[in-house]
Amino acid sequence: MPNDHPNSGILFHNDRKRPGDLRDRDYDGSARLDCPHCGEAFEVWLSGWRKEGKRGPFLSLSLKPKDANRQPALPAANADADADIPF
Repeated sequence: MPNDHPNSGILFHNDRKRPGDLRDRDYDGSARLDCPHCGEAFEVWLSGWRKEGKRGPFLSLSLKPKDANRQPALPAANADADADIPF
């Protein structure tokens, strides 16, 4: 399913989850990520697991490139590299 919104994704309940398999994801979907440095967009698989923590339930996420052979371009290393990262 294509995602037309940059830096966003969608998760669906995994109705194929095997009962008793704790490693099998509870949710699956995809996301589109846009690199702020080179402007290139790439698609990733998105997986989610419901978990319980000290502060209550939460969702743990994993992202994997749809094209395993493709690596996003990294900005050139320089002394001011951290100055360009917005927080």
